[in-house]
Amino acid sequence: MFIRRVSLFETPGIVRLNADPTSSSAPSSCKDIDNCRTLLQIVWSCVSVLIACTWVSVHPNVPGPDEGSWKIFQRKIGLMLIALIAPELLVLWAARQWFAARKLSKRYEDQGWTMSHAFFALMGGFALYEGRQFLSVLRFIPSSSSDRRRILENFGESGRYPLNPVSTHDDDAHVPLSTGSLADDLPKQSTDNLEDHLAPASKDAVDDHSFVAHYKFIGRVSEREVKDRSRSDGFAKLVALGQTSWFVVQLFARWAEDLPVTELEVMTLAFAAMNVLMYFFWWDKPQGVGCHIRVQRGNRNEDDIHPPAAPIKQNKGWLISSWNWLQENINHLLHKIDEWCLDHFSESFTDANIFVKIVLVTIWIIFSPFFAVTNAILIESDAEDLIRALPSDKVSSFERPAGLEPKNAIDKFIAYGAAVMFGAIHCAAWTSKFPSTAEEMLWKVCTLLVTSAPIYLAFCNMITHWSYNVADSWWGNILILAYIAAVLFYIFARLSLLVQPFLALRDLPPDAFKAVQWTTFMPHI
Repeated sequence: MFIRRVSLFETPGIVRLNADPTSSSAPSSCKDIDNCRTLLQIVWSCVSVLIACTWVSVHPNVPGPDEGSWKIFQRKIGLMLIALIAPELLVLWAARQWFAARKLSKRYEDQGWTMSHAFFALMGGFALYEGRQFLSVLRFIPSSSSDRRRILENFGESGRYPLNPVSTHDDDAHVPLSTGSLADDLPKQSTDNLEDHLAPASKDAVDDHSFVAHYKFIGRVSEREVKDRSRSDGFAKLVALGQTSWFVVQLFARWAEDLPVTELEVMTLAFAAMNVLMYFFWWDKPQGVGCHIRVQRGNRNEDDIHPPAAPIKQNKGWLISSWNWLQENINHLLHKIDEWCLDHFSESFTDANIFVKIVLVTIWIIFSPFFAVTNAILIESDAEDLIRALPSDKVSSFERPAGLEPKNAIDKFIAYGAAVMFGAIHCAAWTSKFPSTAEEMLWKVCTLLVTSAPIYLAFCNMITHWSYNVADSWWGNILILAYIAAVLFYIFARLSLLVQPFLALRDLPPDAFKAVQWTTFMPHI
């Protein structure tokens, strides 16, 4: 009996001596509760910043007049998913709007336009009314006459309002449209210099579906009134940026103290960098605007034929005009996929059971942002592709402001650079402790793919500029195959980098739970 009692008392001690201290569920090296952080605190600090980067920082365009709260919420969820999977697309969208807004604000500065006015016009903040009847949202119509015709024909097909005479810009020549098409009034010739062959017409020839036709009325709207439409002021943006900045400071403090940083924190840091870029470009853009400002059809400019000086120049950079084989092959492939999805997805979704529906929705969530990226960043479509299906009731998300895009496609290179930076930041976790060797290797391979793929895509742009007969060569075909492979691997790597950080939380090193000792950075008594 005595021996049995001794064995009972001795057994726990033996267990403690043989136990691995790192296998305990509680971190053994973090014994002071005041100097420790929990797993929940780690996850919440990252998730809160991710929400700030993907939900709070996104500045959507003004919704259509007939869209309800649920549809607006759905669109916001879609933008959040794109921000999670392809944040560089949001950076591209913000950069394009910023360059266009800067051009417009400089062009009409003497009329009272600011960056807020220009952003508000570009996002569909002004709409044309005739009395109480909504006609269309006002947007910038390109200077090419053929482009203007396509836009107005598309508007006319919608049946919302009749076609009106065309004018994109005060400094353009005006052509009256008697039948709703330029085809009957213009000779069959190239449209490259079509404006040179058009004679000025009367003041009534100005089209009032372009917000440029109302630049004086827009200038009379005060900047305060424009900003008042926003549901988020500068202070709210500073709070969101402050939260992101504090997270970044904490991360650098951990590195300074040689404390391990989790993969989830590194991933969040990459999204924080994208957040800074989006806020830089969208700082003056009103956020969360629910309805537009009404512009009555009669409120047109008095001097449409004699506009102010310094017209907006239409930039035709070498990159924009040089897409040939890459555009034709990839764009053709995307159109085929889009057509197949439209023909089969709705029918399959209706007849499928709940499991298949979940799979189809998951596939759509995963791949739709990448088709959007490819169309918006990689494919340089002509104006007909850009304007073919423009809605008349709103300016769609990621809609390209044709005629206002920056010179030499610098917006695309900003997106490429943002994508490279996003992947490079993930490389900071190379020295972190992973749950297994396989996960460590997978992380390193995925970070290299995400970092190098945008560089390769930019390289394809340069190749198409240097050589116009790439598709006719054997190495051009290899380049196309490598491009397709790079896109597929890029998709896999992006999704993997989203999942791996959460899986790594199951086995964090003990020092990962240590909190930063701020007294080591601050002078104190």
